[in-house]
Amino acid sequence: MSNAKCQIESPGEGWVQDSDVLDTWFSSWLWAHDTMDDSTRAKFFPTSVLVTGPDIIFFWVARMIMASLEYSGQIPFRDVYFTGIIRDKQGRKMSKSLGNSPDPLDLIAKFGADGIRFGLLRIAPQGQDIKFDDQQIIEGRNFCNKLWNACRFRQMQGPIDPQADPSKHELSLFAHDLLARLDATISRVNEGYDAYKFSDIAQALYDFVWGDFCDRFIEVAKSDFNEDSPRRAGTLATLDYTIKRILQLLHPYVPFLTEELWHGLGLGTESLMHSGWPQPSGFDADPRSESIFCAVSQARNLRSTYGIQGNRRLPWLIAPAADWVKEELPVLSILLHAESITFCDSAPNGHAVCPTGIGTIYLPLEGIIDPAIESKRLDTEILKVETEIEKVAKKLSSETFVQNAPADVVADHRQRQQDWIGKLSELQKARAALG
Repeated sequence: MSNAKCQIESPGEGWVQDSDVLDTWFSSWLWAHDTMDDSTRAKFFPTSVLVTGPDIIFFWVARMIMASLEYSGQIPFRDVYFTGIIRDKQGRKMSKSLGNSPDPLDLIAKFGADGIRFGLLRIAPQGQDIKFDDQQIIEGRNFCNKLWNACRFRQMQGPIDPQADPSKHELSLFAHDLLARLDATISRVNEGYDAYKFSDIAQALYDFVWGDFCDRFIEVAKSDFNEDSPRRAGTLATLDYTIKRILQLLHPYVPFLTEELWHGLGLGTESLMHSGWPQPSGFDADPRSESIFCAVSQARNLRSTYGIQGNRRLPWLIAPAADWVKEELPVLSILLHAESITFCDSAPNGHAVCPTGIGTIYLPLEGIIDPAIESKRLDTEILKVETEIEKVAKKLSSETFVQNAPADVVADHRQRQQDWIGKLSELQKARAALG
């Protein structure tokens, strides 16, 4: 074409209007149905959902609906999902002119593509803008590293069974509880997809993988990895079964890492995206598992109250509330970082006492702490906590504050008050144990 003009009126004789050019937004009206041939249109029109930004609702979304109704008599999509906008820390749109837009390639080199993807999805509530912060991307990267290390740990225990079935083995109460939590996570993820709540899905996966699987189950599983353990086969089957489903659930969010692990662990020969979607299997939870973890958390708080380092092994005493507690001695030894654990009916004087759901846990203090120094430290801590309680109580006693402050701020202060009161009670009990 030697000459071309763009204007509303014809330039004159000899000029022909191009028959294959439409105004940008006008042509966009036709996008939903007129960009496909008959066979493709039969397959994809109408579709289920349109994903777009809220700034073009009138320019494009509404016009596609009107054009589709006009030319085909059908609504082109039933749901419209509006994505949020990633802004800088000051809430401004990112742009080259402001210089506030990080280079994606630099971010990928630093945090990995999956780390960025998961970190952003986890903090992007439905339809809301988000403020970009490296810390969220760091959390995404750390999550990916956590998953990678968990899979490496499993590889160290021997060959992986892609068809593992935990129901065919003797299982620990922790395995039963993990599998029930996996079922709950699958249901939670499915519900999230139905409602387009993608950040909720990311949080559900984060909670299960980081908390339930890595921090809890893998730790207690270590007690079953002796060759003569009757629960070894069941624990390995539970790990294999769970890892396989974790990778399937995470694949839409962490595609590169999960695909690499899928093949590296020998879970399949075809792409992970063709492996199917996990379904709940009907495993029942075992509340005893949560009782153990809660008791261990209380015992660790007791250790912290007396300023005892977490890596120091201690001789614990436990007066169990039920016989089954004694059967979990190897697990308790690992979780409590115990030098020894002795089951007893009661403990002599000079022991710190910690009532829990599995029984009373005792920590002998003689030879572990200096009573005089520890008494002085606890007195100082008690004074600090009493001061904080007084500050919060003074604020909550103000009608002006309670009536005018946002409800969530008032609720936060009430929660802080209860937390400080609980902390004071722990410190006072610890101080009383020293005499």
